[in-house]
Parts: sequence; C-alpha cells; structure tokens
Amino acid sequence: RLTEISIVVEDLSAVAEKAGLKAADLQKDAVDRVRAAGIVLKPDSDAYLYVQITVADPGGTFPLVYFVNVSLMQEVTLPRGIKTRTPLQSPTWWLNSVGLAGPDRVASAVTGRVHEFVDKFVQAHASVNGKP
Repeated sequence: RLTEISIVVEDLSAVAEKAGLKAADLQKDAVDRVRAAGIVLKPDSDAYLYVQITVADPGGTFPLVYFVNVSLMQEVTLPRGIKTRTPLQSPTWWLNSVGLAGPDRVASAVTGRVHEFVDKFVQAHASVNGKP
C-alpha cells in the first residue's frame, strides 16, 4: 500500500522557460491535484511522482517539440543475483507523450498534458490503494 508520496518536477530548460513554462507552477498544480485526491504528501518520501518536461526548438518556423513524462518512482529491490540487496529507484507507473506546438501554445499544451497525467495517476492510485 502506497501511503505517501512527494512530487518532484525536474528543472526546465531555457527553451521551455522561454515558451512560458515554470517549474514552480507545474509543481503547485501537481501538488494541488494530488492533495485534492486525499493522497498524503511528504517532502522526503521514498516514493515520488516525477514530472519531466523537455522542449526542443528545431529553429526556423518549425513548431517546438515537447516531451512530457510523469512517473511514479519507488524503491525496488532486485530479487536474484545480488548478495546485498540495495534498493534502487525505479519507475513503477508512468505515462508520457510527445507533441508539437507553436511557441505561443507550448505552455498550455504541456500544462494540459501534465494535468491529464497527474489525474490519471490519482485514478490509478485509488484503484490500487483505495480512496484515502
């Protein structure tokens, strides 16, 4: 049973920030959505929801390319072949997507995708752990 998590939003590139994305806003939105679902947030939890955004500018008049990944990272231990079973951080649930958008639409496209993926995590969490 997963009783608590933290949320980590990876630092954004200069291209992503220039397009209007802010890591602090993505963090706050994710925290608000997870809290609203009743999931306990603890800053130093071993399990964390990891939000990773990559935005690339191919230059010229081409649209920007973005990649959104939201994953639940948890400690796992490999069951065989290891004498000392050192826990590793590994994704145990994830969703990701690649998209294209003009510079004026990247922020809303990425934010919408992050909202969608966090909401799907909340649903998956409830399906396995029950509603808090």
